[in-house]
Amino acid sequence: MYVFGDGVSSEKLYYVAQKLSLSVGEKRIEQYNCLDLPPEYLKDQVLVVGGLNAERLEKLIHSQAAVILEDGRDLAFGVGQDTILQSQFLLSFTTRSAYNYDYTHFLTQFLEAKGYHYKDKDAIALVLQEVISNAILHGNMAIKSIDRSSLEGLGKMQIQIAAALNSNEVAEKRVLVTFSKEGSDFLFFVRDQGVWQDVEKESDNVYGRGTSIIREYTSSYFIDKELSTASVTFKNLETKDVEVSAQKRSVSSIHDDERKDVNDTGATTLDEAHSQRTKYIYSLPILIVDDLLFNRQMIGSILKAEGYTSLHFAEDGIDALEKIEEVNPQILILDLMMPRMDGYEVCRQLRKKQKWKALPILIQTALESASDRNEAFVSGATDVVTKPINATELKSRMLIHLENRLLVNELEKYHNRLQEEFATAIKIQESIFPSKRDLKEAEKKYGVNISSYFLPSSELTGDMWGLLPDQSGAFGMFVADFSGHGVAAAVNTFRLESFIRTLGAVQDPSDALKKLTAQLQPVMMPGNYATMCYGIVDKENEKFIYAAAGSTPPLLIYPGGKVIAGDGSGIPLGIVKDASYDLRELPCPPGTIIFMFSDALTDNFCAEDDLTMQPIIDLIQNMDEPAAIISLLREHMEKNDTPVDDDLTLFAVQV
Repeated sequence: MYVFGDGVSSEKLYYVAQKLSLSVGEKRIEQYNCLDLPPEYLKDQVLVVGGLNAERLEKLIHSQAAVILEDGRDLAFGVGQDTILQSQFLLSFTTRSAYNYDYTHFLTQFLEAKGYHYKDKDAIALVLQEVISNAILHGNMAIKSIDRSSLEGLGKMQIQIAAALNSNEVAEKRVLVTFSKEGSDFLFFVRDQGVWQDVEKESDNVYGRGTSIIREYTSSYFIDKELSTASVTFKNLETKDVEVSAQKRSVSSIHDDERKDVNDTGATTLDEAHSQRTKYIYSLPILIVDDLLFNRQMIGSILKAEGYTSLHFAEDGIDALEKIEEVNPQILILDLMMPRMDGYEVCRQLRKKQKWKALPILIQTALESASDRNEAFVSGATDVVTKPINATELKSRMLIHLENRLLVNELEKYHNRLQEEFATAIKIQESIFPSKRDLKEAEKKYGVNISSYFLPSSELTGDMWGLLPDQSGAFGMFVADFSGHGVAAAVNTFRLESFIRTLGAVQDPSDALKKLTAQLQPVMMPGNYATMCYGIVDKENEKFIYAAAGSTPPLLIYPGGKVIAGDGSGIPLGIVKDASYDLRELPCPPGTIIFMFSDALTDNFCAEDDLTMQPIIDLIQNMDEPAAIISLLREHMEKNDTPVDDDLTLFAVQV
């Protein structure tokens, strides 16, 4: 049995061999790129892949490798020689990578390539998806079963997943999938590196959705919590022989038949990465536009000799506009003086279209006057080279503009991916705030009047607020504000939301803050903290009972116009693990408005050393409706064009 390394060091290969308990000599450990290996080299071998991408997956699906390991560094959880010899296939991957690749799809494709077919083709994929998801969620992430039938349940799960993936310790935990075939039966073992959490029953004899699906399509399903392993068996699977073939491909041929992301070539050194990047640049399509055949041939010869392989030609401006959609060039070499349509007009036409606004246009011209060159740039040219063409200058400018084009494309991809991730994160974060429906239901249930306003300073926020039920029939309310804003602060709000939900119904706000700071402190980065005011409205005893952690003070507006500011002092959450908090109370007769807010309001209304809140109190006293308070403050800030440099939360409840 051989151990092949794809982009990994000899030291790592020996480490893998040792962990696998394989007796392999120096000659039996070889470093190859799996894309260069013919199928017979992969048969019954161990392949350690430095990182999977779409092309490697395609190659491996049609291979006959006995063991495929995405990364051989972390094989310490029980993979031995016996396991390998008894298995027809292994796949190991990290929790984080499971969110980048569809390993379930890869497994089912691999089985089909081997000639194994199930009566219901979707069943294996469905079962493996559930079993692997359980290993990731209930195993590595240690997430208990939750209600996925509600938006609240799904939102909670997304928060817990985001928090888990934010932890390198959790995200790097691995899942190992083992497959073997006994007769017409398929056996899968899925093992994780977590402490398994119970999947709670929905009734006396019905488990959660995933468990019921697994049991429906398999003949046996067993979970060994001590070994963190789930095993599933499919009986009486149909099989048929399928000829397995794979075509040898080399890295140098990648760009000959498909366009790829240059960062996905599997390079293991900076020199390799630079070389592959250069090959990719030389494969980019180039459109050369000139009405003289000699000029087109001359420029083409210079670029071909330099190594450019995708050269296309147009005879004039109209021909260029027709061919550009077909060729999709990454740079345009354009003559200015041409019949039918000159280069100036070509530039103007292209710059009108969003698709071509960033296309590099390299003008070649014999015109030397400043006004002619200026007109070229005004029309949309990127750069100018002077006729007669200097080969060295042309090659240098070409390479510079194509490298810049590549960087722009990569930045656009990164920006788009970031925007998609931000949009997803914003939706998740919005789900932890009370919706309009939640507020209406709370108003009806508790007989109160609620108004709120939230304005983030960036896409993601460090503020959060909400209502919480209390077992006595009263209700809780809170406003929290994490230091900073943006992504880091948003991740902390997910953490806090998860911790708040674990508290359940709380009657003692000081005890709640004590528990929250104890949970937050170990996971907070140095310098991060949260201020918070947490209170309970006790309508029966006409009291507002609260505790604060360095927050803005709650303001109570009483019938008749009197305003009392509470006490917001206290150690912010996440600084001291065993901090304690004072329990405070204020009278809260019917008609009282409790107003809570983040410090963005005080930053805009009060002097830095003013802790009295008097400018705010002067503005809102005599107000008798929560909505009127929120509207007045918003109107005042908009009227004075006051900039908001921090997340702004306003929250008013009239009892």
